[in-house]
Amino acid sequence: MSIKNLIKSALLSLKANKLRVFLTMIGIIIGISSVIVVLSIGDGLKTQVSKATGETKSNKVNMNFAPENFGQDISSIQPFREDDLYNLKEIDGVEKVEKAKMEDSMNLGGEVYTQTKFLDKTAQIMASAYDGEDLNNLFSSKKTDTVLEGRYFEKSDIKNDVIVLTYENSKALFDEPKDAIGKAININGVMFEVIGVLEKSEGIFSFSGDLIQKSSIDRINNLKNEDASDEITSLDIYVSPGFDFESVSEEVKSKLESSHPDIDGTYEAFNPGTVTEAFTKIISSITMFITLITAISLFVGGIGVMNIMYVSVTERKREIGIRRAIGATPNSIMLQFLFEAIFVTLLGGLIGIFVGCLLSQFAGIFMPFKPIITIKTFIGASSTSVIVGIVFGIIPAYKASKLDPIKAIYN
Repeated sequence: MSIKNLIKSALLSLKANKLRVFLTMIGIIIGISSVIVVLSIGDGLKTQVSKATGETKSNKVNMNFAPENFGQDISSIQPFREDDLYNLKEIDGVEKVEKAKMEDSMNLGGEVYTQTKFLDKTAQIMASAYDGEDLNNLFSSKKTDTVLEGRYFEKSDIKNDVIVLTYENSKALFDEPKDAIGKAININGVMFEVIGVLEKSEGIFSFSGDLIQKSSIDRINNLKNEDASDEITSLDIYVSPGFDFESVSEEVKSKLESSHPDIDGTYEAFNPGTVTEAFTKIISSITMFITLITAISLFVGGIGVMNIMYVSVTERKREIGIRRAIGATPNSIMLQFLFEAIFVTLLGGLIGIFVGCLLSQFAGIFMPFKPIITIKTFIGASSTSVIVGIVFGIIPAYKASKLDPIKAIYN
């Protein structure tokens, strides 16, 4: 019998048992749709991470200096000079050297990371900024019992430079949280009054940051722009195509160390592109792990396909015997039942893909990013459906092909 006739015969057999076929497909539909949802969310998250970390040039290395004394003012020791911009260009593999655009602090979408001092004590500020509207939401959503000392923001504070410190920073700067209230600290040239101290973070993974306002962030940036000097706090090194990042970075560090032998500290190279790469790898690993867990339902669905194919072989023994008696080969019998199993899983897979797409879009409504369904995901899900049909349908199909024609007709 030709392949065309085998396929036609398999489809007619499935059509005669619609309800049974649909119930068999349920496990496949659930499994494939679950895989589609997980993979689409994972791909969407990877895209979001890439956007959030910025479209950083892949050939750029940021060179910083870490003094031995953490509280030491870097500007007082001058780890970078103007002549470094020219000397480093002589290194083989260095395409370009520029002053880094980041200076004392890093402003990332309403957040500021910088150092502050009070007398002889230093603390690392990691503050979230809120504009007026968000601040109003903060009043209603935050509970005042989470403030250990002082208070949260009030609406009258919106035009003032005030800060709510973490418990850890209040201890670092003032020894006792209660002593911080009413004191002023300098953050990049702007004096902030401490109006509150948050309770101590509990648990290993819990984290809280200092709180300031969006308007204060803007004043910090404006002041920095007005008072900007030629002082260099870090360098951006652009590596020529074809050169190894680590080798060039080591040469740059050696050159800087020899040019600045009298300062205590270390030069550190950082490739911003590695952040995105690292996050992407972590997300891919987590996505794959969850996908393997959800694939258990595919295994259960495959068992259901195998079971229904065994039932079909048992019910159709007489048909198999008659076909063998009139000349059908064992291979044609096996292929027909194998095609039936593949069609069941493939149809279930296509329905699962459609359901998974709908669920992904629905899940995207409640997420800060949009799930993405790629061609790779679609092809992978379809291929998996066919493979499940082959794996779990081959044994019943082989059993059907080995039936004795005489026994099959008279049993």
